[in-house]
Amino acid sequence: MPGLAEGIMSQSKILVIDDEEDFLCLVEEILSGEGYEVVTAVNGKEALKTLEKIKPDVIILDIAMPKMGGIAFYHSIASRVDGKPRYPIIVMTGRNEFRNLFHDLPVSGFMTKPFKVPELLELIRSITEKKTVSHLQPSFAGEHETAETPPKPHEEAMPASHLPPSLVPHHFTKSILVQDVMSRRVITARAASSTLGMHEQISDKLSAVVEKLREYHIRHIPVVDNRFKLVGLVSEDNLLRHITPKRTEEGYYFEETELDSLILEHVMTPNPVTVRPEDPLYKAVSIMAREKYGALPVVDSDNTLVGILSQIDILKVMRIWLE
Repeated sequence: MPGLAEGIMSQSKILVIDDEEDFLCLVEEILSGEGYEVVTAVNGKEALKTLEKIKPDVIILDIAMPKMGGIAFYHSIASRVDGKPRYPIIVMTGRNEFRNLFHDLPVSGFMTKPFKVPELLELIRSITEKKTVSHLQPSFAGEHETAETPPKPHEEAMPASHLPPSLVPHHFTKSILVQDVMSRRVITARAASSTLGMHEQISDKLSAVVEKLREYHIRHIPVVDNRFKLVGLVSEDNLLRHITPKRTEEGYYFEETELDSLILEHVMTPNPVTVRPEDPLYKAVSIMAREKYGALPVVDSDNTLVGILSQIDILKVMRIWLE
């Protein structure tokens, strides 16, 4: 006979809203494997139509999406009286700066990508088992609050970094290298200003770089010179430090004329943190977790770009843990 937790879990519906298909498939596989019923949507507008048919127990919400972003979706389902959403929401995004936008809003959690599977499952379980109060203050990755009885002094919670070796997935070993996981097909931007000592070509316009971000559904673009040497990295974080996006009913966007008034080399992060193909994967994961990076450029000994390691690449490895 199934236990109480199993009975609740089997009935729980999770709506996952994200414009990255690989991410949707991965999260759906993880949560389905845990017994949840998963429904997906690629933007806020599609999610609103989905809510006409189902009542999810939890919504996992991305922020930056086409047609209708996460912020516009949130306000669409929030009460006009108290501002609380109709359903528990876990905000999950690769853009850590959005944390402040939800700091005073009653979401049930905020996690940045790449996320930790055990933390996500624990947070969902605390919501679906009715162990969290209905008006939680926002909690962040690794800091979510529950209404569970606090542990006794001699039963302190064990930090995730000190898990017994038996609980560490055997798939994720030091034998896995960056080159085993990284994406070799890399979308790049070209830089060629005099500040870099290159006169033979013109730097890409920033609007063209943003268009690549949208077209390929990525959040980081390495910047290379005409010899394909890595000289920088452009991310959505870089853009937000220089330009405030415009807001419409369909979400946020950057004005093209404002973008092109900026110089690519002035916006990008110069000399970004990199890894080598032969580096162990755990080293790259440690860097990404510490620096809150969504992706790391992969270069050879001559600093030539040979690939990129993204949060999706990491999550594909994490998927093996549950098999």
